[in-house]
Amino acid sequence: MSTWILYLNDMRHAKSENMTAVCRAATRADLEALLEREHVPTYKSNGFGPYGQTVWCKNFREGGPLEWFNPPLDQERTFDEVDVEALVTAHRARLERTLASIPLMAVDVDGSEVGPRLLETRA
Repeated sequence: MSTWILYLNDMRHAKSENMTAVCRAATRADLEALLEREHVPTYKSNGFGPYGQTVWCKNFREGGPLEWFNPPLDQERTFDEVDVEALVTAHRARLERTLASIPLMAVDVDGSEVGPRLLETRA
């Protein structure tokens, strides 16, 4: 199973060159349709930005989910297909390695501690 993620530049961010994951869909075509549906002729909007008062030049519908994003310039960086199973497998392996590196403190049936003392494991 895979999912597609749409990455755009958030114009409100001081480093607008950084890409932000905006939304996801089952197919790239669904994301392309969203971009087309939300696109409007460029308009200006007054407001405040990272450096104070500014005039925003917007390209997506006011009030829409893409309003505060710049239109994509680089199609290859805009759309990313993610293999969900591979991502979950990689996360599970990373979690198992992390848990294996943490000392396990267990409790015996009668309630007494079993395993290394915490202070000894931190030394």
